[in-house]
Amino acid sequence: MRKRNENLDRPVSDLKGVGPAITRGLAGRAIHTIEDLLFFLPTRYEDRREIRPISEIEEGEPALIVARVLTQGSLSFRRGGKAGYQAVVTDDTGTICLKWFHHPPRYLKESASKGTLLLISGKVTRFGAQRQIVHPDVMPLENEEESREYKAVIPLYPEIEGVKRGILKRLVKKAFEDHGASLESLIPVGIESRHRLPSLREALEALHFPHVPPPLSDEDFVERKRLIIEEFFLFQAAVLLEREEGRRFPGIRLDINNDLYRGTLGNLTFDLTTAQQRVLEEIEGDMAGLRPMNRLLQGDVGSGKTILAILASCIAVGDGLQAAFMAPTEILAEQHYLTVHRMFEETGVPVFYLRGDMGKEREETLRRMESEKSFILIGTHALLQKDVTLTRLGLVVVDEQHRFGVSQRRTLKQKGFMPHVLVMSATPIPRTLSLVLHGDLDVSILDELPRGRHRIATHVLPDSLRSEAYRMIEAELEKGRQAYMVYPLVEQSEKVDLLDATAMASHAETLFPGRRIGLLHGKMKPREKEQIMSAFKAGEVDVLVCTTVVEVGIDVPNATVIAVEHAERFGLSQLHQLRGRVGRSTFPSKCLLLTQAKRTEQASRRLKILAKTNDGFLIAEEDLKIRGAGEMLGLRQSGLTGFRIGDLRRDGETMALARELAAEALKEWSHPEAEEIKAIFAKRWSHGLNVFDIA
Repeated sequence: MRKRNENLDRPVSDLKGVGPAITRGLAGRAIHTIEDLLFFLPTRYEDRREIRPISEIEEGEPALIVARVLTQGSLSFRRGGKAGYQAVVTDDTGTICLKWFHHPPRYLKESASKGTLLLISGKVTRFGAQRQIVHPDVMPLENEEESREYKAVIPLYPEIEGVKRGILKRLVKKAFEDHGASLESLIPVGIESRHRLPSLREALEALHFPHVPPPLSDEDFVERKRLIIEEFFLFQAAVLLEREEGRRFPGIRLDINNDLYRGTLGNLTFDLTTAQQRVLEEIEGDMAGLRPMNRLLQGDVGSGKTILAILASCIAVGDGLQAAFMAPTEILAEQHYLTVHRMFEETGVPVFYLRGDMGKEREETLRRMESEKSFILIGTHALLQKDVTLTRLGLVVVDEQHRFGVSQRRTLKQKGFMPHVLVMSATPIPRTLSLVLHGDLDVSILDELPRGRHRIATHVLPDSLRSEAYRMIEAELEKGRQAYMVYPLVEQSEKVDLLDATAMASHAETLFPGRRIGLLHGKMKPREKEQIMSAFKAGEVDVLVCTTVVEVGIDVPNATVIAVEHAERFGLSQLHQLRGRVGRSTFPSKCLLLTQAKRTEQASRRLKILAKTNDGFLIAEEDLKIRGAGEMLGLRQSGLTGFRIGDLRRDGETMALARELAAEALKEWSHPEAEEIKAIFAKRWSHGLNVFDIA
């Protein structure tokens, strides 16, 4: 790695002409250092290389003209309480009107006074029969020959409050003159050469001081892509260094041929899919290896992640250790407990369950855990409490991992010494985001559903077809199947005109006479939730009227239809998760998305995507395009929108390339060089994400 120019870290206020007001304005755009200023790029360019006669310029075109002021004076009306100003200019071919609404008249009287020769640039519009240029850039000239000095491609930067564009251009030029020659890439020179990347200095010079207008498409703009690679490279290098740091310590090497694991695997009543077999081999390799497993298991709803987590638990427990299985909700944790307990009833393996409000039952569970050497512990955040002791923790499983904070996952992991970690997510994440959020994890993907599963037929139904939706639900009930009806509210609200679960549970009794109706929502007590879910799973409830509390982890194979009310108000990912509550058996299933007549264009786009595909990974990619990384999975608060140039929606391939370059660089760097990269990253992202909290 080449020596970094430390002057780039100097505050931007060190530049001549930057006082407190300009410093504050620049800080509002996250420009704190000389380097920040150099990486603050133009958003578009104006070609001012060709001066044209007034008679040839057309409405809607950018124009560059040389003309003399014929008349000037105040406009006859005001905008925002400020007087406007106008000047009529002429050349040998015609006249055009220049107008300003927010500039001080005194300044304009001096720079655009009658008889002054001006170099004028701006976009031509029309007001009635008159052609005009509103808020043009004007430059007084001594003569027409002087105009040659100003013909150029002009970079146009984003507006900064309190900093005029002319001042900003001068500051960028000064920063480049003083420090441009010493700009060095963080990417090793050999890698830069092998991948034929332009130098950092060349790329910045082409962007700030272009000789020709850059391409309209970012994909064709080599210099811009070069700078995106630079910042993505720094991010990925920091992630990979953290990953290597976590692998320095030896893990617990486990026997993957122990009797419990091999016996459980051999007694499965179904065949694993090809994808499950592939992922299981990856898990076996990790747990039998010298380093602790740190793996993300991504799989669409219903793809069979839970059985793999149970089999991983068998490897740990069968070798005399403990496995802790944490889920984000009591309903999901309870379901995991019942599934695991049922599987291990005849093996003698203790399976314990902890939730938040168990009272004396909790004390008894903790006492029994102390008397056991190895066991499986399943629960919610209650597993994180200090009195939960896991002296022989060999495996940590975190389900729906994005619902837990970093510190919570770390707390559970630290109850043992370097245990294997398997985190699972049924919320597909686009590859670009996965490289950012989970770059320090090995990723396994289940991209295949169990045999015999059908594609869920998805219908978007306006409110006028509500009766058709009810008819389809009744048709499934007639076959002996069960249904979900999902509502956005628990109870009626005066603030929003939405249907609520509580009122609609009563209404469902009239819609489906003779059917057994259940109600489930987040405000119910844990024991009440358990009772209603147990009744639904046992087939004692025909229609479960509920809120989105059923979004994650509910597995009722006999449920074949789900109706989501006010579907236009839900996000793509949430609708996909809700749809995944059905289609969990060989029975054909339906998802009915009931919508109001008024919905946004974005809502309509989401619903069309959902109706078109069941592929969660494709849906996640579309969700990224619609919402952007800042909103997906609550990332806006995490600092992941802090990239200066790169856009995670647009630059996915560039992020993948940056990771490849960072992996190459790690093989070349010495320890001091690696530490310097960490320090540079910490400075660069001091106002945003701390990558070392992604783990």
